[in-house]
Amino acid sequence: MLSDPKLADRMLARWAERFQQWVQVPAEASAEEQSRLHAARLLADGAWLADSSNTFPLIKSERPGVLAVALELLGEKAR
Repeated sequence: MLSDPKLADRMLARWAERFQQWVQVPAEASAEEQSRLHAARLLADGAWLADSSNTFPLIKSERPGVLAVALELLGEKAR
């Protein structure tokens, strides 16, 4: 992860253990649904990383448009 190289393996293991319950894709889901769930997580991960690292974060007025595109890519409609 984004940490001291001496701690990276241990921190990655802890991170994966803690977050697995929220990001694990059900094995019984269809291949299409698994792909959609992975895509949704990866889109969210990118937005979260940009915000948390303050590296090209979206400004408030950009978020609705980006969300609309993400939902379109995932085959969803904005709610």
